[in-house]
Parts: sequence; structure tokens; C-alpha cells
Amino acid sequence: MSSVIGQTWEEALSKEFSKPKFIEANVTCERFIFNQIVQDASQAFEEFYTDLLTKSQSCEFATLKDSLIKDQIVIGVYGDSDRGNLLLVDDLTLDAAVKFCRAAEQPRSHLSSLKADSVQFDLLTKFLEAERRSYTIYPPKEHVYEWTRHSNISDVKVVILGQDPYHGPNQAHGLAFSVPKGVAIPKSLINIFGELKKDIPDFVKPSHGCLIGWAAQGVLLLNTVLTVRASSANSHKNKGWELFTDAVIRWISDNLSNVIFLLWGDNAKVKSSLICKEKHLILTAPHPSPLSAYRGFFGCQHFSKTNNYLIKCNRKPIDWKYLP
Repeated sequence: MSSVIGQTWEEALSKEFSKPKFIEANVTCERFIFNQIVQDASQAFEEFYTDLLTKSQSCEFATLKDSLIKDQIVIGVYGDSDRGNLLLVDDLTLDAAVKFCRAAEQPRSHLSSLKADSVQFDLLTKFLEAERRSYTIYPPKEHVYEWTRHSNISDVKVVILGQDPYHGPNQAHGLAFSVPKGVAIPKSLINIFGELKKDIPDFVKPSHGCLIGWAAQGVLLLNTVLTVRASSANSHKNKGWELFTDAVIRWISDNLSNVIFLLWGDNAKVKSSLICKEKHLILTAPHPSPLSAYRGFFGCQHFSKTNNYLIKCNRKPIDWKYLP
């Protein structure tokens, strides 16, 4: 099944999404929902209902027991926030409101072409289909999962997190900060090359901005949001991609060791909470954008620090000059 995603990535992430982290629910409660974590997928419904009913008293809900409806809209909530947090679902204007409750007792199905067994991903898919009908969306469909195709998931050594893809014509091709050959090098990447020139002996700025040479060595170039509307930065933020890319980060943190995470900018830094600091190295700096690079990205020496750590861990360092 993998015309869209690298095989080893699909196998690993299928297991990640088979865990009961996406919570289903059957309680109508207007546009407010509790982020209730159900640690045990076989937890009895009455136990869960009693707990939810107690919490609902302060929220002016209607009588919940009379509101239990089957086959209504189900919103999957990723089970990581503190138990009992109240969330406002700004993106959902549902007159009938949102249902929410216990984890399914039967095993979750595996990923199928990157559609997790979660209504959140069904909603994301429908959103993307509607967006592609009405707007130009980057990157093209065939490149959305390009970041999975150049090395096995178990071979990841370095993770460089971006935000959302470039939103100009022909720029985005599924690798964070990278552009296809023949496309003008973006300013952020020019700054990355500038830091490399100061940090890595004999580094010469390449004539292109395609970073596949890094990806082939185990450098994961991952945007936290994988699509964007043309000329509209952050237009696909908070539509569901973050659930998926957070799971990718968690999988790497949980299943691999001695990975270096390069977190540039505030949006990337918040992802440090997903990473086990005892097993991995986290390096942070301002974003390489021209608006912030001078505040500490220049001079951060992340590329040499990355290689020093890999050598210390008896792993092959990254040849940052290898950009054929």
C-alpha cells in the first residue's frame, strides 16, 4: 500500500495509531468537549459516564444521559493533555454539537494511505479535498509524504522541524526547508547555508536548495503541518496535521536512541515536550528566517554539535556538504 508513504514509516506509524489514544465519544455537549484520557480501552462505560457527568455539572450541559445518541459526529481527541481539560472547538460550528466518550473496545485498524483510524483524520481529509477543489495547495499530492521516502524510519539520526510548507509556486516538495532544483533558494535556507559555511569546514554553498542529500543520510526534514494554501502561510494550521506529526516525533523519541532534534523557532521548541531528553539531544535556536536569524541562529553551531554528538554515540556523522 505504499505509493504515498515509505514502507518502514507506514509499518511503524500503523502501530502507533493502533494504540487507544484517539478517544471516541457519545455525549452531546454543544461546542465544548472535555479532553478525557481513557488509559484503559476496556474501561466500563458506566464508570466513564459517572466521571463525565460529575465533571459536566459546572459546564451547564443539558442532562447528559438523555443526550446519548449513536451514529452522530465523533471527534477524536488525542489523549495527551491533562485529564479534564476543557477545550473550545473553534473550527467546528455544529448545531447538534459534538459527541465524545470512551475508547473503542475492538482494536484500532492500521493506517491506510496515511488515513489514521480517527475521525480527526477523516475531517482533515475532507478539508484537504475541499481545499484542493477551490484553491492551489502545496505541495502536490504526490510529494506530501516525501519526507518518508529517502531513509528508513529506524535510520533517522537528526530531526529538523519546520512549520508549514513554502507557499510559493513550485517551492514545496515535502521536505522542510528544501526546494526542488531550479527553484530560487528561499531566504531561510540561504541563512542555513550561511551558518553551515561558518560552522562546517570546507562547506560551500550549493547552487540549489534541494536537501535530498541530507534526507538520504537520515536527516528527517519534517514540517509540523504538511500542506498549505498558495500564498497563505499557516492556512492549514490546526486542521489535524499536528496530531499526525506529533505522533511521528513521539515514535522516534520512544523507539530510537541518540537522535538529535534541531528545534528552530518557538513553534518548534514547544515540541520538546514530546521528546525524551534522557535518550536524545535537543538543540534549540531562533528560526533561520531573516526576521529572527540574527537573534541567535547565526552562531548556534548546531551542525557541528550534531556531528560531535553522533561521533560520541559511535554513529556516522552527517556529511552536510553532500548535496548533489
